[in-house]
Amino acid sequence: MLAKEILNLVGTPNMGAQSTRALMHHTLGNGEYNLFQRMTEPVVCAQAVMHPQNVASVEIGDILKALAQRLQKHHSWKRLQVSSLGEPVGQGSDPITAAALYPRWANFLRPNDILVADSGTASMGLGFARMPAGASFHNQTLWGSIGWATPAAFGVAIAAPERRVVLVTGEGAHQLTAQEVSQFGRLGLRPVIFVLNNSGYLIERLLCKDPAIAYNDVAPWRYTELPHALGCDGWFTARVANCGELDQALDAAGKAGTGVYVEVVTDAYAASPLALKLHESFRQLYK
Repeated sequence: MLAKEILNLVGTPNMGAQSTRALMHHTLGNGEYNLFQRMTEPVVCAQAVMHPQNVASVEIGDILKALAQRLQKHHSWKRLQVSSLGEPVGQGSDPITAAALYPRWANFLRPNDILVADSGTASMGLGFARMPAGASFHNQTLWGSIGWATPAAFGVAIAAPERRVVLVTGEGAHQLTAQEVSQFGRLGLRPVIFVLNNSGYLIERLLCKDPAIAYNDVAPWRYTELPHALGCDGWFTARVANCGELDQALDAAGKAGTGVYVEVVTDAYAASPLALKLHESFRQLYK
């Protein structure tokens, strides 16, 4: 709570479950329900556990009101200056660099879109994009589960059929769960799918002592043939390898009344600024 007061109110499983050390979700499966409380102790200035014995006659609203009265008020907070990823660079036959790609993807988004990005450089490149009004951004950072985004995008499309779903995935992650594209076609859903083909697991290359080692490579697929093979007939598909082709594909994708599947080919090391910062610090991993 230092210079800016932050109150974090977290719920827990019921006391009965805790007393019997039941194995439940939101735990590590070891019956230790105070583990996360102990983890946060070193980084907070105050902490309390509320239970029927110590707050039986107190409403949470009363607690918040009393807390607000005791905190120092701040009137000079600076507003966060919101920006996006800048203007896209490159045109025509120019190669698709990170500076060319991610701003174009950010500009492609519309109000109320749902963006699903897979773990790795794809989500890192879009993590600082300014989202249009009503749009939302989902990715799997907690466990870094590659392959999550393709089936997750299908689930999102089922849950919100009135909204446009945009999936951005690296080809390495996509190869783990690409068969789920067939579910879009089976149910007549119309996602916009971008597969970033950078010839392997780029985030692993950036964090590896030997970037060229074989286990960072993936099998070369003919990605734009997948929708047809998986029953997604009539989809717009394209493979783009320069800025001119990318611009044409984005324009067509924005106008398409069908599902869209675009393979975006970049250099093996075309990484966003955040991914490059991780690369610059990777030696700390091997100390």
